[in-house]
Amino acid sequence: MLRRGEVFAGYVIEREVGRGGMGSVYAARHPRLPRLIALKLLHREMFGENETRMRFEREADVIAQLDHPNIITVYDRGDEDEQLWIAMQYVDGVDCASIDPYDLTPDRAVEIIVQTAAALDYAHGRGVLHRDVKPANILLSRTGGIGTGFTERALLSDFGIARVLDDTAHLTRTGMLNATLAYASPEQLTSAPMGPRSDQYSLACTLFRLLTGRGPFDAPNIATVMLGHLQSPPPDVSYLRSELPAELDAVLRRALSKDPRDRYETCFEFAQTAWETVAEPVSLVRRPRGQVVDRLPREETVLGCLFGGAVGDALGAPIETMLLPNIQQRYGIQGITGEGSGYKGRISDETQLALFTMEALIRSARVRERGTAAVVGMIQENLLVWLRGQGQATVPVQPVPLQSGLTGYPELMTYRGPTQTTISAMLRVAARQRPGVPLGTRDHPINDSKGCAATVRSAPCGFTPMLEYAFELACDAAALTHGNPSGWLPAGTFAATVFGLCRGLDVRAAVEQARAQLIRNRDHEETTQALDAAVRLADTVAFRGRPMPLPGVLDPLGTGVIGSEALALGVCAAICAENAGGTSEQIFRNGVLLSVNHSGDSDSTGAICGALLGTRLGVHAIPQSWRARLDAAAAIERLAADFTREFRGAAQQPGSTVPWSAP
Repeated sequence: MLRRGEVFAGYVIEREVGRGGMGSVYAARHPRLPRLIALKLLHREMFGENETRMRFEREADVIAQLDHPNIITVYDRGDEDEQLWIAMQYVDGVDCASIDPYDLTPDRAVEIIVQTAAALDYAHGRGVLHRDVKPANILLSRTGGIGTGFTERALLSDFGIARVLDDTAHLTRTGMLNATLAYASPEQLTSAPMGPRSDQYSLACTLFRLLTGRGPFDAPNIATVMLGHLQSPPPDVSYLRSELPAELDAVLRRALSKDPRDRYETCFEFAQTAWETVAEPVSLVRRPRGQVVDRLPREETVLGCLFGGAVGDALGAPIETMLLPNIQQRYGIQGITGEGSGYKGRISDETQLALFTMEALIRSARVRERGTAAVVGMIQENLLVWLRGQGQATVPVQPVPLQSGLTGYPELMTYRGPTQTTISAMLRVAARQRPGVPLGTRDHPINDSKGCAATVRSAPCGFTPMLEYAFELACDAAALTHGNPSGWLPAGTFAATVFGLCRGLDVRAAVEQARAQLIRNRDHEETTQALDAAVRLADTVAFRGRPMPLPGVLDPLGTGVIGSEALALGVCAAICAENAGGTSEQIFRNGVLLSVNHSGDSDSTGAICGALLGTRLGVHAIPQSWRARLDAAAAIERLAADFTREFRGAAQQPGSTVPWSAP
């Protein structure tokens, strides 16, 4: 067994993710690229078994011919120290065999089959039969390249017994069946000629399993299972699961016909017909019904994000811009610890701006405005309300009244050290007297600032139910005050990371998902490089069961004054804390304290790390003593409650046009 940190075939081992009769699979780091790969190793004792070796090598050779978004990608193969290996695409999710069918809606089950059918038809068109289609060989990705209209990405894997249609070389001994019996077609059981419709039969058995938790012919003994495949009609799924439509019974009966000629022409035809029985007959590329509310974060998660960011801000504010040696001279070698007089619970402008952004998002549900521009306009209006409370300059009267429910909270309407970049941008907006129309945009920059303030305030944008929308909304909202791409791209990346955390990803996986959005944009390099450096550094200095790294370890990432650096520092500290492990409260405490104890913009980096870990772990992971002493606690609790009420209510209304629930 390989251990974390070992190097095999040039790849750095992270952890074992699976083990079977033939081999093991490890998550490993690419030696040169910032990418996690799956390293599949054949057990060393099987190196000399010719048939097993050929099957293992055949898997890499077959997949290497295929280039499809729903088929696992192979990067390389070889042998080292009498052990065969394949470097493949890493999928940060689960396989379908591990999902409880009653946690799987019919819509989602058929979505998975639709994507798998597309992969099979593609392979068939290139002369390749899979021959082992089953739930365990369909992986669900939480981060990678989700197709339009789908909520996750299904990837077909394990082509170990695939066969090229015109290939006469058989890699299975006579009479030996390598396909899993519960999903084997009659042709496989009788050694009859096999074609693409054999994979369709197995795909139909897979759908049956996803919907009911059992195969169509499950039985206590092998002979009865085989007899079912060869002679018995499948049971009705609508009988086994009453919510399923009777029309689906007929679809499955056809796909499970004993004679391949009676089945559907293609796998996709079968999948499309199944889709039409469980979903409204519009298009495959649509969001399944009833999913908007389920995809909104819970109130505990929203509280965790807002409280976490505010606590991190309040911990870092007293030592903002101080050099680390001076911090340690005042507070001790560990720096500020949040104990005693070192923590006053006083937020800075970072939290003020985040909460005004949050309120604007809630307003967008109340007025039922549509589209990103309208929401960004509301954020700009709220920033003008915030500006009035800073007392730094006279704000011209606007043609329409600017109102906010946050003006009654003194901690949000008093000067807490705001950056001149945000003030100067908002003064220009106020002078123009069109508060609801964004002045600073990505195409027409208001300045050339890369400052971090726009990034920190963007966390609430991650509460949307769509990843791309979260990223784009945060970028547009940041461009109101920060015009350089390195001022608004980190904001989009931060919001996209929060989005992933709201859906159960750990920090590393959420960052990888956000990075995939980031690199689609021009001028992403500065932010991408900072993010990659953060992940590399965390993996170098923090390990499970070992003490957290000491203050100062983040110094190579910069000071946090610009957006990309602040994001990198916050992300690195959060991953370090997750790597080290412990209770939820220990992880939150360790990460946030590491994020603030450095030379630089400590309140910004603390707010980012706190928001990440608070979203990931929930509000109860934040020490109660820190929450209780926070001056903005009442405002945060009100906003979280308002968010839950407004957005869940808006999403449930027929014909809702709020951007967060728009198709």
